Amino acid sequence: MSAGDIEDIYELSPLQQGILFHSLYNGDADVYLNQRSFHVDGPLDVDTLLRAWEQTARAHTILRTSFHWEGLDKPQQVVHRDVPSLIKRYDLSGLEDQEERFDRLLAEDLAAGFDPAVAPLQRLHLIQFGDRRYGVIWTHHLLLLDGWSVPIFLSDVMRRYASLIFGGPPPEPAPPYRDYIAWLRRQDLDAAKDFWTHTLSGRIEATPLAPLLPADPQRTAGPLDERNVRLPAGEEKRLRAKAASHRVTLNTVLHAAWALVLQRYSGNAHVMFGVTSAGRPPELPRVERMMGLFTNTLPVRVTVPDDGDVGEWLREVQASYTAVRRYEYSPLAQIKQWVGVPGARPLFHSLVVFDNYSLAVEFGALGQRLSIRPVDTVEKTSQPLVLTVTPEPQLTLGVHVHRERFAAGAADEILECFQAALAAVARHDRIAEVAAALPRASGATGPPVTYPDADSTLPDLVERQAAKTPGALAVVTDDGSYRYGELLDRARQAAAALGALGARPGHIVGVCADRSLDMVTGLLGTLLAGAAYLPLDPSLPAARLALTVADAGAGVVLAQREAAGRACAAGARHVLTLNDLSATPSGWTRPAVGGGDAAYVMYTSGSTGKPKGVVITHRAIVNRLLWMRDAFALTADDAVMQKTPFGFDVSVWEFFWPLITGARMVVAAPGGHQDAEYLAETITRRGVTTAHFVPSMLRLFVDEPAATHLPTLRRVICSGEQLPHALVQRAHALLPRWSCTTCTARPRPRST
Repeated sequence: MSAGDIEDIYELSPLQQGILFHSLYNGDADVYLNQRSFHVDGPLDVDTLLRAWEQTARAHTILRTSFHWEGLDKPQQVVHRDVPSLIKRYDLSGLEDQEERFDRLLAEDLAAGFDPAVAPLQRLHLIQFGDRRYGVIWTHHLLLLDGWSVPIFLSDVMRRYASLIFGGPPPEPAPPYRDYIAWLRRQDLDAAKDFWTHTLSGRIEATPLAPLLPADPQRTAGPLDERNVRLPAGEEKRLRAKAASHRVTLNTVLHAAWALVLQRYSGNAHVMFGVTSAGRPPELPRVERMMGLFTNTLPVRVTVPDDGDVGEWLREVQASYTAVRRYEYSPLAQIKQWVGVPGARPLFHSLVVFDNYSLAVEFGALGQRLSIRPVDTVEKTSQPLVLTVTPEPQLTLGVHVHRERFAAGAADEILECFQAALAAVARHDRIAEVAAALPRASGATGPPVTYPDADSTLPDLVERQAAKTPGALAVVTDDGSYRYGELLDRARQAAAALGALGARPGHIVGVCADRSLDMVTGLLGTLLAGAAYLPLDPSLPAARLALTVADAGAGVVLAQREAAGRACAAGARHVLTLNDLSATPSGWTRPAVGGGDAAYVMYTSGSTGKPKGVVITHRAIVNRLLWMRDAFALTADDAVMQKTPFGFDVSVWEFFWPLITGARMVVAAPGGHQDAEYLAETITRRGVTTAHFVPSMLRLFVDEPAATHLPTLRRVICSGEQLPHALVQRAHALLPRWSCTTCTARPRPRST
């Protein structure tokens, strides 16, 4: 690209910045593409149409734009003086498989994608099916055009075509997109920062659609499941009447209904979702003629009360959204930075798009000569779930979910629940009545969820994660840390040494260690050897250790050097000291283990008699961990505290939930789980986001002065005892960023 080729250079709009980031982050060529296809019948002058198309593309600066980021502090968009034509013509006349070929062209065109750094980022395919029968495929990157710009572009093409055919003036030149970027730069970001930090103060977490949450929040976008339904005329009439009677917009009612759906699935009274705003400032001259990406995506937080007057609540929802609209120029990435949300973590998992722009294209006299019929529209995005609402000519609801991220049937269920919420809002005057009319979430009555990784074992998942992020921190203790690659290497050394002593699938290996890097190494090393691990707490009485080793038949024990004597006294035939491991022998391979094989053995307390061993299979614990990953949306940005003694089942997810997700495990010092001041200091110093407490320890923790400000802590999971509501209220009042969640030691069985 030479200097003479460049007409202009300027910054990106907020949504352009976000789209460019996610396009590069996902690495999928067909994410953020719009594809529209049409059938045209009549006396079409193909050469003239293509001339009109190229003239329109040259007339609008945004259609001659590419995007550049390498070596720059901020991405820039470059307007070229001229760009090559990406127009292809096909003649399928007389062929019997015309529709199949047309469908193949649609798929191939989407798969080709675009390189944002290479203009043009739009192309046209024109297909002749026969005499006066044509097909058109138009594809563009979402970096260029929003929904409002599409009819502007198509109308300009047809007006130029008519001008070339019949004579007359072409469309007047439109203002350049740079005018909008200049307007953006004049807006008050300081005021926006004050607004967003106040509006999104307290706990900030994307509202999950558990158990319909993405199966893997970090998985790149794949094929879409799309469902659409037209609201019956009677329901639409009642909905519009409800909005009018309470002096709110139809958009407000839709937002409120979606908040009810999110509340139903998540169980959270405060829900967060994304909305799109048109973003075309009325003070910008001739903005209605401008083409480009003006829309922006913004977070909306809605509180769903247990009860109250529906009308008052709708007016509160509208007031909140009206306040958001005043700052619709705010970049989403900047909002996340202002409120302390890391870049890779989303503010929301669902996006609501209210398509109130007109798709009508001005054909003029051509409308009497040509029949132009839309065939299909494909709009791809990286958002896991997009809810679309088209008010005209008949209110139409649509749900678009990424098939690889959601359970089968999720789109149908979500659409059904949303439609039920709209009907309930239209019919009832109390929020409690509306909530009672909604269908139960599938977490209680729906079909079982099948996880893509359900047949994997614990070492499978940890190895897979280590291969993705070998340099990321995996385990942090007060005495040192391991990155994922280092942890796996060390654990493989332990596995090879255990194998040399005869450990194999079906065997039980004791691990005798205090909380430390050695403990984590021992547990993972045992699993890599194919055996099940048996926790042996060196602080337990010698008689208890001996009984456990004998009952489990653990002939081999992995031990810290300091605990080796305790392991020997417990009667183990072989004691392998973790401090003395050597390099993994060349040629060592991990034994094959299946989901039905044992992963670990836990012994009961013996309070009702002799302690009993309980064997947990890989399939069982993997199912639980995958459920937790999805239900609580853990990501690589999280840090999970490991403080539960490893003889208790809670410790298992504290160890392996972060390790299969790419998160950090922060291991508390021995005895640290009983020291509230130490825990608060460690949570702050290590940036812990997720921790478990039994309610009795939580009560002590909230009384600890050092626990009054824990800005990173977002999830507190409680189990083991009854959790009083008063304690939850105290925790929320003291630490509003907490997200207190009660769960049992495993997912609740589904109703049968």
